[in-house]
Amino acid sequence: MLVPVDRTIESATDPEAGNTGSADVDERRLLLDHREGDDAAFAKLVAAYRAPVYGHLCRCGVPEPERDDLFQEIFLRL
Repeated sequence: MLVPVDRTIESATDPEAGNTGSADVDERRLLLDHREGDDAAFAKLVAAYRAPVYGHLCRCGVPEPERDDLFQEIFLRL
């Protein structure tokens, strides 16, 4: 999946979810909600950071086949 790359995290958008980058996300609240069993909270966090993280991996020169695996690994470690 190709994601439009924007050089700033705050203005990067997720074209599928319509979410914007970290400026509109309360990360701590979403992580706490996720720990309490709210699966939707984690999905919101991933959707909010999909474009900036994927864009960063692209700019760092991570090859496409490895990019998706690395993207998943990043969020699994959260």
